[in-house]
Amino acid sequence: MRQSLRRYVLLLTLYALFSLLYAGVEGLSLSILPIILRVLVGSTAEATLVPALKPIERFLEGYILLQDKYEALRNLSFFVAGIFLAKMVVNSVKKFSILALMESVARDLRERVFASVMRASISSLRDMRVGDLVSRLTGEIQYIKLAVRDGIGALLGEGFNLAVFATLALTSAPVLSAFAWGILVVASLLGWAVSRVVKRRANKALRSLGDLSAYLSKSLEGVKVIKSLNAVNTAIRRFLEHSHRLYVQFVKLEFSAALAPIFSETLVGLSAALILFLAGYFIFKARLVQPDAFIVFLAASLSMIRPLKLIFQSLAYINTARSSYERLRYLMELPQERWGDRDPTNWRTLELRDVEVSVGDKVILRVPHLRILRGERVAVIGRSGAGKSTLLDLLAGFVRPSRGEVLLDGVSLYEYDLTRWRNVVGYVPQETYIFDGTLRENLFGTPWEWLDRLHLDHLAGRMDEPIVNLKDALSGGEKQRIGILRVLARRPSLLLMDEPTSALDSRSEAALKDLLESFPDITLVVAAHKRSTALWGKRVVVIEGGEVVCDGSHESLAVSCPQYSSLMDDFS
Repeated sequence: MRQSLRRYVLLLTLYALFSLLYAGVEGLSLSILPIILRVLVGSTAEATLVPALKPIERFLEGYILLQDKYEALRNLSFFVAGIFLAKMVVNSVKKFSILALMESVARDLRERVFASVMRASISSLRDMRVGDLVSRLTGEIQYIKLAVRDGIGALLGEGFNLAVFATLALTSAPVLSAFAWGILVVASLLGWAVSRVVKRRANKALRSLGDLSAYLSKSLEGVKVIKSLNAVNTAIRRFLEHSHRLYVQFVKLEFSAALAPIFSETLVGLSAALILFLAGYFIFKARLVQPDAFIVFLAASLSMIRPLKLIFQSLAYINTARSSYERLRYLMELPQERWGDRDPTNWRTLELRDVEVSVGDKVILRVPHLRILRGERVAVIGRSGAGKSTLLDLLAGFVRPSRGEVLLDGVSLYEYDLTRWRNVVGYVPQETYIFDGTLRENLFGTPWEWLDRLHLDHLAGRMDEPIVNLKDALSGGEKQRIGILRVLARRPSLLLMDEPTSALDSRSEAALKDLLESFPDITLVVAAHKRSTALWGKRVVVIEGGEVVCDGSHESLAVSCPQYSSLMDDFS
């Protein structure tokens, strides 16, 4: 973070320095207008220049004005060419620095948001929608990039230009400048009011975009389910509702954003017309301004129009980006997983005491007591929604209990080092996720003979193909076996498996059981939905209605636990 701030300060300082140089060169090009006119008309009268321009006049007198007309024009052309070459070099460095700053901010925000989400506690991500997250990582950051380049960049760069032009105008015609600035202050206040409207509408539009992105993501993920329920028209209708809300909000936003520069340009134009009218009075009636000084004033005043317009626009960009940053900051401030520094590698017992897990006010899992010894094989059975997955999440450290204790060797699990605990635990979820990259990268160094043992040897020739080419070719069972193998390749001492055979045929299930038996020291806790999988455990934990109701061997529970008997009878 500190290194990023130093880089921002360096790039912003570089941009500010070269913006100031560029503004100075722009001011210099305006200041020589009276001298150019003197050369062109052949006047020998001394120009009435402001004191700040006297050194420039003295230099140009020797280089241009004291020569004959041809040499004066030749030297003047060289001087003008030099000014434009200087502007090109200075402007190039200026553009590079602001673009580098813009991309640095975007990259750092993306990385900070992603890292924060990855390190956030599972409970804080429970209500997070994937589409909304993608929207924030793309759309919101794009608005912030625009705010850096066209907001802060314009405010700083055009601010220097405005200051230089205003100084030229003020020193050449002080009284006229005072009136002009009064007019511009009123115009600025009106422009600021418009930018506030843009910010308000940006907030609403971004929320609508997040809603649509989330719905789109969920619909594409569940397209098979939608078709199977014959709910395609319902899904389309709901999408159209989201789309229409987004359309309305973005029309309002884009109209306000488009109106802002038009409004500001009109204000600046009206201000310029009023200033020009006042200038005529001060020159021809009050005779408070000399014609050559008025040339500088007029050129400087007209040159102020563009900076003013861009500064007005920059306020709209910055206000929009503020809304975007607030949405990103929410992600960057998600509650993080914070653990201790003990080493769990040589753990012996994992224990739950009087544990409750709640979502809001509802208790979804209650465990009076559960003790697992290292090397045990435990099956967890229960009906759908009973709390089996939540129990595995507790043991893995993904969620924390709202009440009670999770103990490792008699010490709170959360006093141990999180990274080391992740190395201890292997977790196989219900749904196998296939990462982008190649099949080899998805297997995370799995030994080749293991692929053969789980009947995946037919994929040997496609190990280095992009996974995008394989996703449709992989069956559900193949994906599940890949997910299991990459967890086993890490050789965890505690293996948690959530319905690992749901997509496996009997042949693959038997092969997986044989593979697991080749790890006699591994501690296995498996949430089972089949009789055959439940028999992997020598010990069984029965969950009913979110509470552990029975715990013991198959033989003892067959006699003492009616819930066990009912579940085993129902299992296939």
